[in-house]
Amino acid sequence: MSASAFKLSRADGAREVKILGGALALLMVAAYLSFTKKEESVSAEKVTILEVKPEQLKGISMITRTQTIAFERRKSATGEDYPWFTIESNKKKRGFKGNKSTTGMIESFAPFSALRTLGADVVGDQLAETKLDRPESKLILRVGNGDKVFEVGGRTFGTRDYYLRAAGGKEIYLVASKNLADLEFPESRFMQRQVKEIETKDVTSVLLKAGNKEKRFLQQNRLSSKDAFWAAQETPEAKSETFENYLHKVESLSASGYVEESAISGAAKAATCKSGAVIVIGGGLTNKLFVSPNPSNTWLALST
Repeated sequence: MSASAFKLSRADGAREVKILGGALALLMVAAYLSFTKKEESVSAEKVTILEVKPEQLKGISMITRTQTIAFERRKSATGEDYPWFTIESNKKKRGFKGNKSTTGMIESFAPFSALRTLGADVVGDQLAETKLDRPESKLILRVGNGDKVFEVGGRTFGTRDYYLRAAGGKEIYLVASKNLADLEFPESRFMQRQVKEIETKDVTSVLLKAGNKEKRFLQQNRLSSKDAFWAAQETPEAKSETFENYLHKVESLSASGYVEESAISGAAKAATCKSGAVIVIGGGLTNKLFVSPNPSNTWLALST
């Protein structure tokens, strides 16, 4: 091959590379524009699915293939509202009182919002991808004017957000993972595990009872974390390190599960109260804790 022919071949090759490179760049730009245009058609600012205030939300239920989770508001014997969760699985029920994080959970549903709407024209293979062609879970929000039922589909890759639509509706929403995931597994996040809920600085005295014996302890200088100490009522100036250590253990008690009030008979309550210690924590509020070991060597606690 002559030198001139070689140079011509190289020039043609370089020109072909430039043409192919330009075509590839155009294709990439077109693909990007197509992608962003598609996203814009389904992606918008947060969409309100249900306009409701936290105090209007009476209860929340999530029904899956394996379990039913229900949140409700209950009233104590003194008329105080408190959150309660019930989980039914394998024909067995268990329940527990909700902790302070429950307030945030309620607010995440009131108002109930979606990250975005995918519209009402999702059909065929696209609908099948959301798993709303055959939904296996339901979300029920109980408000003053009736139940609002939603079908829950599959989850997205990566962020694990949920596809959801109103029962009988066509518009599909994308709901943040946290809203439903926490509700689906509530025990780890929402169970009230602290047995004593009163702040220590608010406690003025503690009365211990066991059988026919009782002893009262006073918290001196309770508003000063540095100077506060516990003393027996009969020797109010003498610090009792033994009782402080005991009370610290009581404060560290953590609930691993709850027993429904209706499942505890009067006889069982009486036996628990008689056989164990009764701790009466006094302050702005009075809190009674009956602690007793049961035959399985675990501890039962009744808090009033």
